[in-house]
Amino acid sequence: MSGLRTKLQQRKKDAFFGAKVDRVLLSSINLRVDRLKREFTNFYDIAEQYLEKWFNFSESGHLFNIQCFNLKEKQEISYRELTAAVSALQMHDELDLDELYNESCVLKEILPHLEIHSHPVGALWAQALRSTSAFPQYAKLLSFILSILVSNAYSERVFSIMKGAWTDVRNRCSFNLVRSEIKVKMNLMMTCAEFHKYILGKTGVLAAVKSSAKYADVEPPQPR
Repeated sequence: MSGLRTKLQQRKKDAFFGAKVDRVLLSSINLRVDRLKREFTNFYDIAEQYLEKWFNFSESGHLFNIQCFNLKEKQEISYRELTAAVSALQMHDELDLDELYNESCVLKEILPHLEIHSHPVGALWAQALRSTSAFPQYAKLLSFILSILVSNAYSERVFSIMKGAWTDVRNRCSFNLVRSEIKVKMNLMMTCAEFHKYILGKTGVLAAVKSSAKYADVEPPQPR
């Protein structure tokens, strides 16, 4: 979010509205150019105000203080950064800070040797804390940090997909069917070509797709 705000501020300062837009503005009448520039600048102002209204950019905020755990940006965390994060998250009662310091000393030897590549931050920490019994304080702290959503964009996208899957036309769909569709749309990482190759080997699925029979939501038999 800080990077986004910085880009907006710099665009406004440089009066940069995009290369294509700039070419159009240069070929337009002066009065029209001035009006368009004011409108674009006003858009930057509104966007910046919106960010500052809904996101805490202050150094006392918890998101500012947990950015030190982003292993894609840095592979060393000072104890001062650790204590600042614990204070911002109000986790003093849940953690032993002396043990956290001891664990951080051991992790200093591990973090620089992680395989960064394209792994997400959670996967990088999973590499570092393979033996959670050796880092119980870090495990508690990171379990909490990685569960914090930066924004509600992901959950809003789930609701948007659900609205498209459960319409008036498809009002007889079962809950399990809609849930399965959403899981596939949100989690399947295959390309169309990869999925086509994968599904060709699933004869049962292909037979069900070609069938004109209605699906049945059958509960599995319960053991006696």
